[in-house]
Amino acid sequence: MVAQRISDGPIRTAPSTLSLGDKTLVAFQGEGNGCPNGGENVHLTVLKINSEPKAEIGTAWCGSLEGDGAPIVTTSDDNGDNPIVWIVGAVGDNRLHAYRGDTGEELTKVAGETMQGLRHFVTVLAVDGHLYVAADGRIYAFAF
Repeated sequence: MVAQRISDGPIRTAPSTLSLGDKTLVAFQGEGNGCPNGGENVHLTVLKINSEPKAEIGTAWCGSLEGDGAPIVTTSDDNGDNPIVWIVGAVGDNRLHAYRGDTGEELTKVAGETMQGLRHFVTVLAVDGHLYVAADGRIYAFAF
């Protein structure tokens, strides 16, 4: 068994996972310990978990955003290619954020109007090439 302190703060939402070769990445909303890319407003942490040759847990990368949302991961195919971690900065910047799953490079902060009526820990839903975000009295839809 391996155990490691990954955050000094709360982890409030369900994590999202992604397999990349021999390692598993786990994304969660929270301020992680040991973020290799540092930065301000680090509210998204992605862990790397290896089981071979020995069990290890470490921080792969962290993302900066203002707000609290639950992350999801999408891929371009059933093989897990081109992973993207999506998260909403709910009750913060109220924008949709996307990061490369393998490197943490921020791909986009959706431009335009901010979403209104978001609540803490909102989850993005992915269906048939579209992302949906529920808010008070409305649903936002994005093509990806």
